[in-house]
Amino acid sequence: ITVDKAVQQALMGSFYHSGQICMASSRLIVHRGVAEEFLKKLAERADKLKVSNDLLDDSVAYGPIANSRAFDKVHTHVEAARAAGAQVLCGGTGTGLLYRPTVALLGDREQGVLWREETFGPVTVALVVDSLDEAIAAANDTDYGLSAAVLTNDVQSAFRCVREIKAGSVHVGMHSFQSDAMAPVGGVKMSGVGKTGGKYCMEHFTELKWAAIEIGEAPVPSAFANL
Repeated sequence: ITVDKAVQQALMGSFYHSGQICMASSRLIVHRGVAEEFLKKLAERADKLKVSNDLLDDSVAYGPIANSRAFDKVHTHVEAARAAGAQVLCGGTGTGLLYRPTVALLGDREQGVLWREETFGPVTVALVVDSLDEAIAAANDTDYGLSAAVLTNDVQSAFRCVREIKAGSVHVGMHSFQSDAMAPVGGVKMSGVGKTGGKYCMEHFTELKWAAIEIGEAPVPSAFANL
């Protein structure tokens, strides 16, 4: 996967439906080797996204946030992160219920609420790491575990992430809000219990019961048969 494709996937994962998706890519963990190029392109392209109330216009990336309370929560989270030392690379403003695509860069995981809580808006926060071990540890540093995505050309690294990231789903080579009616969709930790979709949904909502009916003459031990 190229840096450009990774940027494209991050844009869709972060800002589609104005980020109001439970599986949105709201946290980006980026290897230092590509971080400068990735974050520069991500911020530049996010800033070019067209935001409008006219959702019939195909050039519009996303529309308004659900209501004023949700808008205020988004902006409060961004400002709290900024106050804690996070660098806002683009966005951080809005008018009406339209909030600009926002990319924030953390110096560490303690710089604000964006890393710890679900903002549920067009905001993504990036953390730069030096190794796969550090990336997996960062990915698991959350109370939630619904969906994750891994963008890499290294198949072994991808499968290690699939095994070790504590999430209900891990998508390789694509953004994090994939869904399929027949797939086992569901999270771990505070992201829910059980799965929905296909047979997994049926199994989760089915209580099994064992019923046994004697049809023929079952053998009886002699100690019980000759009484």
